[in-house]
This record gives sequence, C-alpha cells and structure tokens, in this order.
Amino acid sequence: MTFNGLTDNQVERSRKKNGSNRIADDPANYTLKKRLKDRFDKPAVKIYIIVLLIYTIYAFFAALTGKTDELSMLGAVLPMAAVLAVSMTVNCIAEIYFDRKTLKLKQKSDEAICHVYRCGNTIKDVPAGDIVKDDYVLVQEGDIVPADGVMMYGDIYAVNGGSSRLLRNYTRAAADETAADEYAVYRGEKISSGFAVLKITAVY
Repeated sequence: MTFNGLTDNQVERSRKKNGSNRIADDPANYTLKKRLKDRFDKPAVKIYIIVLLIYTIYAFFAALTGKTDELSMLGAVLPMAAVLAVSMTVNCIAEIYFDRKTLKLKQKSDEAICHVYRCGNTIKDVPAGDIVKDDYVLVQEGDIVPADGVMMYGDIYAVNGGSSRLLRNYTRAAADETAADEYAVYRGEKISSGFAVLKITAVY
C-alpha cells in the first residue's frame, strides 16, 4: 500500500497552521513567584489568610485597649502564618523541581526518531517533535506513538497504562468517518506488537 506523504512545503504550511509537535517550555511557569501566586489564588488559601488577618487585627486592637488576655492570640497567629508561608514555599520549590524533571523527560521524547512518509511514498527518519498534522507515520513493536492519529493500515496492540487495545486492519477510514474513533491512537501509547501506518490528526 502506498501513502502520499507531505512535501516540504506542505509540512511547513501544516506546522504554521496547526502548530508544532514539540513540548513548549515557558520559563515563567517555573518561577517561585508564579507558583506562589497560583497557590494564593486558591479559595481555601484566601479564606485561611483572611481568618488569620481577622485574628491578628482583633488581637492587636485588644492589646491597645488593655485586654492583655487577647494579646496571647497574637502569639498564636504569628506562628500559624509562618508555618503557612514556609510550607507553601517548600511545596512550590519541590513542585518546580519535579515538574522540570518531568518536562525534560517529555522533551527527550521529542528527539525520538520516527519513520514518516514524506514527499510521496518515501519513508524518512524524522524526530517526533518535527511531525506535523496529516503526516503518515509507520509504527511497529516497541514504538511510542508520537502524536494523536488514526490507523490507516496494519494490525497493532496499543498499550496505554495497564490497558491494551487490539486495532485490526483498518480499511473503512476513507468511506466511513464513524469508524475513525475505533482506530484512534494517542500520543504516548506504546505499540506492544504488530505494525501500522498512522495518519496524524493532532499535534501537541
């Protein structure tokens, strides 16, 4: 079976129109300031801070009016505020560290070599990050699906987590659009056996 792979010009047009398959890295997402802001924007944290402020203001004015018993409340509120600030900061730092580590692993997958039909029926080795929508990609046992697509030819077992799906000889795609869902494959699925040609329907 032959597949009419995209030309270089068609690849560039598809990339401009539909985007890149590379995982974007926005440095702003990995700053402590951004993570703390996201935490403080959560309703539960806002409510907790408001309660602490109310207790602090009450204790302060109570002290000014000579109510020394209420002054002890201030001594309790300040450690609570300190614990909140320290715990949120530590959690955000840990979160940034692990997210960066995960991102590096995902970006490493962008460099995995895929077998892609380009310029007609010629198979070329292309990094996963350079795949575009409407590319035809050959996958076989052991490969990781580089982008969402639909199986156009072949028989495969696609594994996602602990579940596996058998996709058999797809021949209805052109004539029956309702069949496409039955043969959809998704980025990150592993081909445990068989081989197939996928048409990429969406990039990252």
